[in-house]
Amino acid sequence: MLQAAPIAARLYGDTSLELASLLSELSGAKRALGKQMEAVLMLESALRMRELQPGERPIDYVSDLLRLAALRTELDGAGAARELWTRAVAACDKSLLPESPQCLAALDALAGSHRDQSEYAEAEPMYLRLLALRQAAFGRDSAELISTLDSLAYVRFGLKRYDDAQTVYERLLALWEASAGRHHPMVALTLDKMAELFAAQERYAEAEPLAARSTAIRIKMLIDSLARSGRIREARLGRRIACPTDGNQ
Repeated sequence: MLQAAPIAARLYGDTSLELASLLSELSGAKRALGKQMEAVLMLESALRMRELQPGERPIDYVSDLLRLAALRTELDGAGAARELWTRAVAACDKSLLPESPQCLAALDALAGSHRDQSEYAEAEPMYLRLLALRQAAFGRDSAELISTLDSLAYVRFGLKRYDDAQTVYERLLALWEASAGRHHPMVALTLDKMAELFAAQERYAEAEPLAARSTAIRIKMLIDSLARSGRIREARLGRRIACPTDGNQ
Protein backbone atom coordinates (compact mmCIF):
# COMPACT_ATOMS: atom_id res chain seq x y z
CA MET A 1 0.00 0.00 0.00
CA LEU A 2 2.90 2.36 0.72
CA GLN A 3 4.20 1.69 -2.76
CA ALA A 4 0.79 2.55 -4.19
CA ALA A 5 0.82 6.10 -2.76
CA PRO A 6 3.43 7.58 -5.16
CA ILE A 7 1.78 5.74 -8.05
CA ALA A 8 -1.60 7.30 -7.14
CA ALA A 9 0.06 10.71 -6.90
CA ARG A 10 1.49 10.34 -10.41
CA LEU A 11 -1.73 9.01 -11.89
CA TYR A 12 -4.25 11.29 -10.24
CA GLY A 13 -2.24 14.20 -8.84
CA ASP A 14 -0.72 14.86 -5.45
CA THR A 15 -3.90 16.55 -4.15
CA SER A 16 -6.39 14.09 -5.63
CA LEU A 17 -9.25 12.45 -3.78
CA GLU A 18 -7.88 9.07 -4.89
CA LEU A 19 -4.63 9.76 -3.07
CA ALA A 20 -6.59 11.05 -0.06
CA SER A 21 -8.52 7.78 0.09
CA LEU A 22 -5.32 5.77 -0.10
CA LEU A 23 -3.77 7.79 2.73
CA SER A 24 -6.89 7.19 4.82
CA GLU A 25 -6.52 3.44 4.35
CA LEU A 26 -2.82 3.61 5.13
CA SER A 27 -3.53 5.48 8.36
CA GLY A 28 -5.66 2.57 9.56
CA ALA A 29 -2.79 0.17 8.98
CA LYS A 30 -0.37 2.48 10.81
CA ARG A 31 -2.74 2.79 13.75
CA ALA A 32 -3.10 -0.98 13.94
CA LEU A 33 0.71 -1.22 14.14
CA GLY A 34 0.79 1.28 16.99
CA LYS A 35 2.26 4.07 14.85
CA GLN A 36 -0.29 6.70 15.82
CA MET A 37 1.72 9.78 14.86
CA GLU A 38 2.34 8.46 11.36
CA ALA A 39 -1.38 7.75 11.08
CA VAL A 40 -2.16 11.29 12.24
CA LEU A 41 0.10 12.84 9.61
CA MET A 42 -1.50 10.74 6.87
CA LEU A 43 -5.01 11.70 7.90
CA GLU A 44 -4.08 15.37 8.15
CA SER A 45 -2.70 15.20 4.61
CA ALA A 46 -5.83 13.45 3.38
CA LEU A 47 -8.04 16.08 4.97
CA ARG A 48 -6.09 18.91 3.37
CA MET A 49 -6.61 17.27 -0.01
CA ARG A 50 -10.32 16.85 0.60
CA GLU A 51 -10.67 20.48 1.70
CA LEU A 52 -9.32 21.59 -1.67
CA GLN A 53 -12.41 20.02 -3.24
CA PRO A 54 -15.24 20.95 -0.85
CA GLY A 55 -18.50 19.19 -1.45
CA GLU A 56 -16.86 16.17 -3.07
CA ARG A 57 -17.28 12.89 -1.18
CA PRO A 58 -18.43 14.57 2.06
CA ILE A 59 -18.97 11.23 3.77
CA ASP A 60 -15.26 10.42 3.34
CA TYR A 61 -14.34 13.84 4.72
CA VAL A 62 -16.45 13.32 7.85
CA SER A 63 -15.11 9.77 8.26
CA ASP A 64 -11.52 11.03 8.13
CA LEU A 65 -12.31 13.72 10.71
CA LEU A 66 -13.71 11.03 13.02
CA ARG A 67 -10.67 8.81 12.51
CA LEU A 68 -8.34 11.70 13.27
CA ALA A 69 -10.40 12.63 16.34
CA ALA A 70 -10.07 9.06 17.63
CA LEU A 71 -6.31 9.21 17.22
CA ARG A 72 -6.05 12.61 18.87
CA THR A 73 -8.10 11.30 21.78
CA GLU A 74 -5.71 8.37 22.17
CA LEU A 75 -2.67 10.63 22.08
CA ASP A 76 -3.79 13.77 23.90
CA GLY A 77 -7.25 13.22 25.40
CA ALA A 78 -10.73 14.19 24.26
CA GLY A 79 -10.05 17.91 24.50
CA ALA A 80 -7.70 17.70 21.54
CA ALA A 81 -10.46 16.16 19.41
CA ARG A 82 -13.27 18.63 20.09
CA GLU A 83 -12.38 20.92 17.18
CA LEU A 84 -12.42 17.92 14.84
CA TRP A 85 -15.84 16.80 16.06
CA THR A 86 -17.11 20.36 15.62
CA ARG A 87 -15.87 20.38 12.03
CA ALA A 88 -17.48 17.00 11.42
CA VAL A 89 -20.85 18.17 12.71
CA ALA A 90 -20.64 21.32 10.57
CA ALA A 91 -19.83 19.23 7.49
CA CYS A 92 -22.77 16.94 8.26
CA ASP A 93 -25.14 19.88 8.58
CA LYS A 94 -23.97 21.17 5.23
CA SER A 95 -23.70 18.07 3.07
CA LEU A 96 -25.01 14.86 4.67
CA LEU A 97 -28.19 13.37 6.04
CA PRO A 98 -28.24 14.10 9.80
CA GLU A 99 -29.30 10.52 10.59
CA SER A 100 -26.32 8.97 8.80
CA PRO A 101 -24.07 6.87 11.08
CA GLN A 102 -21.12 9.25 10.62
CA CYS A 103 -23.20 12.29 11.57
CA LEU A 104 -24.73 10.60 14.61
CA ALA A 105 -21.25 9.54 15.75
CA ALA A 106 -19.87 13.07 15.32
CA LEU A 107 -22.74 14.70 17.20
CA ASP A 108 -22.60 12.08 19.97
CA ALA A 109 -18.87 12.59 20.43
CA LEU A 110 -19.17 16.39 20.51
CA ALA A 111 -22.04 16.26 22.98
CA GLY A 112 -20.06 13.84 25.15
CA SER A 113 -17.07 16.17 25.23
CA HIS A 114 -19.28 18.97 26.57
CA ARG A 115 -20.96 16.62 29.07
CA ASP A 116 -17.63 15.36 30.39
CA GLN A 117 -16.44 18.95 30.92
CA SER A 118 -19.65 19.75 32.86
CA GLU A 119 -20.76 22.09 30.05
CA TYR A 120 -24.30 20.90 30.45
CA ALA A 121 -26.06 23.83 28.76
CA GLU A 122 -24.04 23.20 25.60
CA ALA A 123 -24.56 19.43 25.73
CA GLU A 124 -28.33 19.38 26.27
CA PRO A 125 -29.50 20.64 22.84
CA MET A 126 -27.15 18.18 21.16
CA TYR A 127 -28.60 15.26 23.10
CA LEU A 128 -32.13 16.45 22.33
CA ARG A 129 -31.22 16.51 18.65
CA LEU A 130 -29.68 13.03 18.89
CA LEU A 131 -32.78 11.73 20.66
CA ALA A 132 -35.06 13.12 17.96
CA LEU A 133 -32.93 11.61 15.20
CA ARG A 134 -32.71 8.19 16.85
CA GLN A 135 -36.42 8.15 17.66
CA ALA A 136 -37.20 8.89 14.02
CA ALA A 137 -34.87 6.12 12.88
CA PHE A 138 -35.61 3.40 15.47
CA GLY A 139 -38.87 4.31 17.24
CA ARG A 140 -39.64 5.59 20.74
CA ASP A 141 -39.30 2.20 22.41
CA SER A 142 -35.99 1.11 20.90
CA ALA A 143 -32.99 0.15 23.00
CA GLU A 144 -30.97 2.31 20.57
CA LEU A 145 -32.17 5.32 22.60
CA ILE A 146 -30.73 4.13 25.91
CA SER A 147 -27.31 5.79 25.69
CA THR A 148 -28.77 9.13 24.60
CA LEU A 149 -31.43 9.10 27.31
CA ASP A 150 -28.83 8.29 29.95
CA SER A 151 -26.66 11.24 28.90
CA LEU A 152 -29.63 13.60 28.61
CA ALA A 153 -30.79 12.72 32.13
CA TYR A 154 -27.23 13.24 33.39
CA VAL A 155 -26.89 16.74 31.92
CA ARG A 156 -30.32 17.77 33.17
CA PHE A 157 -29.35 16.55 36.62
CA GLY A 158 -26.20 18.65 36.29
CA LEU A 159 -28.33 21.67 35.35
CA LYS A 160 -30.40 21.01 38.52
CA ARG A 161 -33.52 20.63 36.41
CA TYR A 162 -34.61 17.77 38.56
CA ASP A 163 -38.15 17.28 37.26
CA ASP A 164 -36.89 17.13 33.67
CA ALA A 165 -34.15 14.70 34.67
CA GLN A 166 -36.64 12.49 36.53
CA THR A 167 -38.86 12.21 33.45
CA VAL A 168 -35.91 11.03 31.37
CA TYR A 169 -34.67 8.61 34.03
CA GLU A 170 -38.13 7.05 34.29
CA ARG A 171 -38.17 6.50 30.55
CA LEU A 172 -34.63 5.13 30.69
CA LEU A 173 -35.59 2.67 33.44
CA ALA A 174 -38.59 1.47 31.47
CA LEU A 175 -36.44 0.87 28.39
CA TRP A 176 -33.84 -1.09 30.35
CA GLU A 177 -36.54 -3.24 31.97
CA ALA A 178 -38.21 -3.90 28.61
CA SER A 179 -35.00 -4.68 26.74
CA ALA A 180 -32.90 -6.45 29.39
CA GLY A 181 -35.30 -7.55 32.13
CA ARG A 182 -36.15 -6.20 35.58
CA HIS A 183 -33.13 -7.82 37.26
CA HIS A 184 -30.40 -6.70 34.88
CA PRO A 185 -27.37 -4.92 36.43
CA MET A 186 -28.07 -1.83 34.30
CA VAL A 187 -31.50 -1.62 35.89
CA ALA A 188 -29.75 -1.54 39.27
CA LEU A 189 -27.42 1.20 38.07
CA THR A 190 -30.32 3.29 36.77
CA LEU A 191 -32.13 2.85 40.08
CA ASP A 192 -29.00 4.13 41.85
CA LYS A 193 -28.97 7.22 39.64
CA MET A 194 -32.64 7.89 40.34
CA ALA A 195 -32.08 7.44 44.06
CA GLU A 196 -29.23 9.97 43.88
CA LEU A 197 -31.51 12.38 42.02
CA PHE A 198 -34.15 12.16 44.74
CA ALA A 199 -31.56 12.41 47.50
CA ALA A 200 -30.22 15.63 45.96
CA GLN A 201 -33.70 17.08 46.45
CA GLU A 202 -33.96 15.65 49.98
CA ARG A 203 -36.78 13.38 48.80
CA TYR A 204 -35.44 10.54 50.89
CA ALA A 205 -38.70 8.64 51.19
CA GLU A 206 -38.66 8.21 47.40
CA ALA A 207 -34.93 7.52 47.19
CA GLU A 208 -34.85 4.71 49.75
CA PRO A 209 -37.04 2.13 47.97
CA LEU A 210 -35.10 2.68 44.75
CA ALA A 211 -31.80 2.09 46.54
CA ALA A 212 -33.28 -0.96 48.28
CA ARG A 213 -34.44 -2.44 44.96
CA SER A 214 -31.01 -1.84 43.46
CA THR A 215 -29.39 -3.60 46.41
CA ALA A 216 -31.76 -6.56 46.06
CA ILE A 217 -30.83 -6.94 42.39
CA ARG A 218 -27.13 -6.90 43.22
CA ILE A 219 -27.53 -9.40 46.07
CA LYS A 220 -29.37 -11.78 43.75
CA MET A 221 -26.61 -11.35 41.17
CA LEU A 222 -23.98 -12.13 43.80
CA ILE A 223 -25.84 -15.21 45.03
CA ASP A 224 -26.28 -16.46 41.47
CA SER A 225 -22.60 -15.85 40.75
CA LEU A 226 -21.48 -17.70 43.90
CA ALA A 227 -23.79 -20.61 43.09
CA ARG A 228 -22.40 -20.79 39.56
CA SER A 229 -18.83 -20.75 40.88
CA GLY A 230 -19.73 -23.48 43.35
CA ARG A 231 -21.19 -25.70 40.62
CA ILE A 232 -18.08 -25.25 38.49
CA ARG A 233 -15.79 -26.10 41.40
CA GLU A 234 -17.92 -29.08 42.34
CA ALA A 235 -17.81 -30.36 38.77
CA ARG A 236 -14.04 -29.89 38.61
CA LEU A 237 -13.49 -31.75 41.89
CA GLY A 238 -15.80 -34.52 40.74
CA ARG A 239 -13.80 -34.90 37.53
CA ARG A 240 -10.56 -35.16 39.52
CA ILE A 241 -12.02 -37.95 41.66
CA ALA A 242 -13.35 -39.78 38.59
CA CYS A 243 -10.08 -39.36 36.66
CA PRO A 244 -7.19 -39.63 39.18
CA THR A 245 -3.84 -38.43 37.95
CA ASP A 246 -1.65 -40.49 40.30
CA GLY A 247 1.46 -41.39 38.29
CA ASN A 248 1.72 -44.79 40.08
CA GLN A 249 -1.44 -46.11 38.40
